[in-house]
Amino acid sequence: MSINWQDKSALNIAAIDRRLRASLLQTGSLSRYLQAQCHGAFRVEPEAETWQRPLPDEAARLSQSADETAFIRAAWLKSGAQRLVYARTVIPKTTLAQTGDRLTGLGAGPLGEVLFAEGARRSPLRYARLPPGAALGRLLQDRGRP
Repeated sequence: MSINWQDKSALNIAAIDRRLRASLLQTGSLSRYLQAQCHGAFRVEPEAETWQRPLPDEAARLSQSADETAFIRAAWLKSGAQRLVYARTVIPKTTLAQTGDRLTGLGAGPLGEVLFAEGARRSPLRYARLPPGAALGRLLQDRGRP
């Protein structure tokens, strides 16, 4: 089941809560933005840092074979005990071959700090309403939504 990713021009920005809207429209590091909003209570709660096969939609988005593994980092971005964002990052082997191991083994460190310190830029916002039965939706249900 494919996820229909769309760009922000299709998003009804006016209908979204102002705090959510501000975080969706960030052009820089989401971690840094949340750190400022949380007034010192921001933390990263790592869930997984492992090599595995991406979900089918992730592999397709990365133009990667369904059998190919990637480094996957999953973490909750939190304010104190409150879950704000479930962050799942899929890093292909080809990317790690260029960056070394700086993107792996971060534990509770924000990935955004490493990426933006090295001059990374955020790609344009893409969003989707997850269809019933989508693998990513099931993954979130298994972990408990924020």
